[in-house]
Amino acid sequence: MPTHDFTAPVHHCLKQRADILSQSGTWGWVVRDPVVGCFAPALPYLEADGLISLDETLRETCQKLYWHTAARWVRREAHLKRLLSRLKAQGIEVIPLKGAALLETLYPELGLREMADIDLLVRETDFITTAEILLAQGLKPKWEADSGNLFAFRQLPQQFWPGELSFYDGEGLHIDVHRDLVTSHWFKIGFPVDVDGVWARSHRPGPSDASIWERRLDPCDMFGHLCLHAGLNGMQVVKNLFDIDQFIRKPPADWNWDAFLSLVAAWQLGSVAYHLFAFCQHLFNTPLPARVMTALTPGLINRWSVKRLITPPAILTDRPAVGKRYPTLVKFALLDGAGTKVKTIASLILPKQTWLRNNPAYQHLFIHWMHLFHVVRRGD
Repeated sequence: MPTHDFTAPVHHCLKQRADILSQSGTWGWVVRDPVVGCFAPALPYLEADGLISLDETLRETCQKLYWHTAARWVRREAHLKRLLSRLKAQGIEVIPLKGAALLETLYPELGLREMADIDLLVRETDFITTAEILLAQGLKPKWEADSGNLFAFRQLPQQFWPGELSFYDGEGLHIDVHRDLVTSHWFKIGFPVDVDGVWARSHRPGPSDASIWERRLDPCDMFGHLCLHAGLNGMQVVKNLFDIDQFIRKPPADWNWDAFLSLVAAWQLGSVAYHLFAFCQHLFNTPLPARVMTALTPGLINRWSVKRLITPPAILTDRPAVGKRYPTLVKFALLDGAGTKVKTIASLILPKQTWLRNNPAYQHLFIHWMHLFHVVRRGD
């Protein structure tokens, strides 16, 4: 029996990919693979659990990848601690999202999960101040404003502000500051997340919990956001799907599926959660209570439309399925109910005049439509 709780699901996924590639006996291909390459640092753990065998060169390569990922996080964590201290001095509370939060819960082995960005949630009232502090600490913005004013949007009503702002330091630290869990204006209709409720349910770590974070999401909100994030990325990022598998396998001691189902209903995540869980079952043999899948099962048309766009075999074969090429279509297919789909698409095609007036780049409907065309074509 494996001694590490992540090796069996990783092995299950790798075997399927190996069969597709007609690979047998050797595992060096994983390091370069575009689908499951994220699991290369875990290969020595699979070997330690007797699931695979590595040659000396590959073992050393994977160990180097592991320590490179771990060292990268340690370096970024040192810089991050200074930034968090500065924010705390200004009375700004921060909640880690996604990978930054999972490293202390699901991934205690720092080198197993690579992170591109560090995502931080702040209150809307602290959004601008947080951005100004990060800039003052030497980070650079990833956005541009034609006016030359980095905060030109500050003159707009808050509902038209961007959902997130991104920063980098030039040495590998990338930070996305969120004021909402749904950062795209267009998907707020489809996924009505109550951010005030998220803050109210958040909690401080216990006194014995060694953590750089002073506030965390409630477990239901954390898992709901993992599902939401994976869905809004078109369900095709294997690393995101594995996060969901690991949460299901290692839930908090007081985990309650009924509470999560209530959250799913409130955030309208039924189709998102159902399809993600079904994908995880295929990819990782994820154990799930049958009653949960039954409760989440969407209508036939919803399941049919998602299946036409993307499937687990399409991910594993890296086949250019429609949904892999145009993940925006998957996002809309995952919306709960025909009414929500119609309302969301209608607001996208014919946005309110107040939205057009308050978005200088898209004040004309034709320009807005051209932007939509380019977004879909490039596969956002």
